[in-house]
Formats: sequence, structure tokens, C-alpha cells
Amino acid sequence: PMRSVEEAVVAVGRVASAASGLEGPLRVTSPETFGIHYLAPRLARFGQAHPGLTLELAAGGEVLDLSRRDADVAVRFFRSKPQDLAVRRVAVVGYGLYASPAYLAGRPVRGPSDLQNHRLLSTPAASASTEGRWLQRLSPGARPSFVSDLSMVLMAAAGADAGIAPLPRYLGDANPALLRLPMPEPPTHVVW
Repeated sequence: PMRSVEEAVVAVGRVASAASGLEGPLRVTSPETFGIHYLAPRLARFGQAHPGLTLELAAGGEVLDLSRRDADVAVRFFRSKPQDLAVRRVAVVGYGLYASPAYLAGRPVRGPSDLQNHRLLSTPAASASTEGRWLQRLSPGARPSFVSDLSMVLMAAAGADAGIAPLPRYLGDANPALLRLPMPEPPTHVVW
């Protein structure tokens, strides 16, 4: 399913540049972590295959306005209002819980009840993120020992043996320093 994000960018680039044979600028906006860790390498390879394009990736927290041409393509975890835009679901990002082998040494996690005995790394309570709510359902009343609203920061903390973090699978599964812990009903985000 993640391949369809790449295919959507390619399709928009093809349509937007059909008259010029895939030449000129193409500005893509996305959430920061997704843009840096997933989209950037794929866009870079796409750019190598189409040297006439100048690709720009605006990966950050700011939501750019497509109708004002602040960007040509937006990859988002929420559905934009159509206002003359082509909007389609292109992928689903799954989540999991991750920790380093060193952190887990001698402290097995066989299921949600074991989480009470572990240091949890999570998003701030005020953000009410999907993955933060999932962690609270798995371990009711647990208070995280480390918080950040950036998955990259949580991944770095988990990699430094600081505890267990909910991470998008495209990030956690790609990190050889982390292990995914099987848990029930992991959340997902639709990518538009």
C-alpha cells in the first residue's frame, strides 16, 4: 500500500508536466517525519529518472495551500477539502511499539499487561495523537517517562535504550536497532 504514495506523486507529476515531457519544478509538501524518512529517498530516485524535473520537498508542520500553488502535490494524514483539488487515498500507515534489544534484555513484553513495568516514550497528552491514545488503551493510567510530538525523537530515544515507543512502521521497521513488540489493534493513519 505504501507504494501507491510514490505512484500518486509520479501520476501528478506526469499530468502536471505532460506537455513538457516531465520538465520544470514540482513542489511536494508532506508531514515532517514521513517526508524525511519515507518520501525524500523516493522523490530523489524519481528525480534521477526524470532529470528535467526540479523536485522540492517541503516536509514540515506547515500545511501549504494547494489552491494558491504553494505546492503542486500534498501528501497528508488528513483529507483536504476538494476545492478544485484531486484528492485520493493513497496508502495506510500502520503503527507499532518499538524498543531496543538492550532495553528489553531481561524485561520481556508478552502483552499489554507487561507495559506497566516499562518506561514508555510517547506523544504529549495534550496532542491526543492516535498512537498516544492507543498506548493509553494498552496501558491505562501509564505516564510516559519521555514525551515528544516528533516520531523521529521518540525513535532516537528508543534507540538509546530509554524505553518503548509507538512509531509508524515505515520508521520503526526500517531501524535495525529496534524490535517491534506485537500488540493488539495497532492504529493506522490514512495517507491522502
